[in-house]
Amino acid sequence: MVRFLKETPDDLRALISYSRYLKTNGRLREAVEILDKAFLQSEGKFENDSDLLLERAFLLASTGSEADFLRAEQDFVKAAASDPGSINAWNSAGEWFWRIGKYDLAADYWTHLLSLLPKDSTDHKKISFLIDEAKERFMSQ
Repeated sequence: MVRFLKETPDDLRALISYSRYLKTNGRLREAVEILDKAFLQSEGKFENDSDLLLERAFLLASTGSEADFLRAEQDFVKAAASDPGSINAWNSAGEWFWRIGKYDLAADYWTHLLSLLPKDSTDHKKISFLIDEAKERFMSQ
């Protein structure tokens, strides 16, 4: 893979694959750098790709760096905004805000998520419960 990247350093798919390889091998900082390079070389194309934004957000969230946590938050927000119909993006943003204690924002993202779920589904009931719980936690802060 490294040899291929040296030969074709602008191959976006190769950069993404290499970033995933690095992440799998615990080389998180390098994985972030390579994925950032892919985003930069995509000339803005990846900025509206909710799946890639989520991938980078989860990667950034896993580094333990406070600066990366802030960037992760931005990517979770961008992922949801770029794809209003993405169950994964809206749920992931809600989970992120829940995890960091911003319960009001978690409730907001999950409220949008409810509109994407069938009303009689188990997921709808679960998310409704989480919204109520997030609102209670927000009020008690």
